[in-house]
Amino acid sequence: MRLGSAACVHFPVKNLKKSLTFFEKLGYKKIAGSENGALITDGLMVYKLESPSSVKAGLTYFSDNWKSLSVNLKQTGIDIEQKLADPNGVVIKWEKGSRPASEGHAVTKCGSFYELSIETEKFEETVAFWWKLGFEIYMHNSPETRWLGMQDDWIKIGIYEKGQCPHVFRTPAITYFETDMPERLKQLRSERFEFVQEIQDKDGVITEGILQSPDEQMLFLFKV
Repeated sequence: MRLGSAACVHFPVKNLKKSLTFFEKLGYKKIAGSENGALITDGLMVYKLESPSSVKAGLTYFSDNWKSLSVNLKQTGIDIEQKLADPNGVVIKWEKGSRPASEGHAVTKCGSFYELSIETEKFEETVAFWWKLGFEIYMHNSPETRWLGMQDDWIKIGIYEKGQCPHVFRTPAITYFETDMPERLKQLRSERFEFVQEIQDKDGVITEGILQSPDEQMLFLFKV
């Protein structure tokens, strides 16, 4: 089941100018904007910064064939005229029209976008919710494992039972992976970016880190 012709991650901002400055310093590119928001890209995923800040973070799907999409989804019990939210408050909504394209390759200092990460105290309920939306499991080590990866045509999500991740977590988080992440972290520190948390490997070397935007949107910068 296709939820739209494209998708982006949306999240609220209190001060659009301040938030744009933060992301642009990281290398994100602004591709559209207005007084109430902006679309930016990391080259692989598009993000919608929305004001007012009462908007809850999640996914926005776009469709240039609204009527057909609406009819198809209503047959599965989904009304795209309304917002949906998963058991953790992650919002799914729809917009008419098409989404501006991204470059197709990573352009920021964060590395390559991997997934939208969700921590939950309602693991089975959360998995069932996204399954109903058409997401399929693509990574799951064993039935006993209390985390898994799901995906649709446009995005991957990771679902983690609370306590599975030994680091700070604000749902939903944006996760990046890169082989040279330790070097990227050094560069970011030299540019005076402050990390919410830095994660060491078994040898005590900082190899991963977590950034937080002015509006507390977390960016997980992990090493492959």
